[in-house]
Amino acid sequence: MSRPLGQEPHLVDYLLGRMRPEQRAQIERRLFTDEDLNDELLATADDLIHAYLAGTLSGDDRLRFESDFLASPTHRRRLSFVQDMLAALERVPEEPLAAVAAPRSVRARWLIAAAAALAAVGALVALALLRGDGPRQALKTPPPSTAPSAAPPPPEPRRVERAELRRLRLPARSGAADLTLTPRTRAVRIEVAVGEDRPGFDAVVRNESGRAVWRTHTPPPAEPGEPLVLEVPAEVFASARYVLRIEGEAVRKTEQSAPLVLEYRLRVRRAP
Repeated sequence: MSRPLGQEPHLVDYLLGRMRPEQRAQIERRLFTDEDLNDELLATADDLIHAYLAGTLSGDDRLRFESDFLASPTHRRRLSFVQDMLAALERVPEEPLAAVAAPRSVRARWLIAAAAALAAVGALVALALLRGDGPRQALKTPPPSTAPSAAPPPPEPRRVERAELRRLRLPARSGAADLTLTPRTRAVRIEVAVGEDRPGFDAVVRNESGRAVWRTHTPPPAEPGEPLVLEVPAEVFASARYVLRIEGEAVRKTEQSAPLVLEYRLRVRRAP
């Protein structure tokens, strides 16, 4: 594919897994604090998806797109979303469509605007349902029944929630842990006894090849002695082995203090 100017060639190499580990780590550290770099990375990812769908990626780029880029569940969902939106656009005869691979084209902006509009409509509908503001119909009062009706069984939402959330407790030292997931598991609640008071914590999950598949920045626990809590989507753990790295920020009052670093090797097993 033709590479854009500026920082984008580096971001293309990052997304396609073509970057050395030390360069990848440098970009990932910047992503925690640089919002502009985050926006540029998202835009570059969209450019790659459009180029892939248009068939304009080179042979090596296409292979890396399918093996490295699509290894991320987030990227797979984004690809599916763009495919659905493009299919919907093709069914609109009034507006001729621009080339699918044009970077940051009017078409791409239309997709982003459409996604935002759909999200806004969904949020308003959900809010209306929660408030009870949905459309109401005038109901006639039914005549009193002579026979008592059987009450429906009460719902059991709490049991479903417990089945969908897996808890994993980790000590305040590096080590290894086993994680068993079932098809009903939707998220993993990781509780880490960090043991030290830090201004904040950065957490990243990497797969066996060293690629970051999930990351977050979180404030310290609300109360001393409480564990640091991370909620990771279960779909992040698609293979058998991962490394969770937690880094606590250095205390600013003591510039000589080193950051707290904890690493855990996670062995993931999928149960039927």
